[in-house]
Amino acid sequence: MSDFLTFLYEGYIKPYLDRQSRDDGDAFLLGVRTGAGLRQNGAL
Repeated sequence: MSDFLTFLYEGYIKPYLDRQSRDDGDAFLLGVRTGAGLRQNGAL
């Protein structure tokens, strides 16, 4: 990821996602749509 995308994700996107309530199905779909979880697995 470029520096700007890293800044954007860590400063705005991740905090927003963390504030949203969701159940397991929503978390799965969110991960599929946004690539959430790829960072945790070292893919990003």
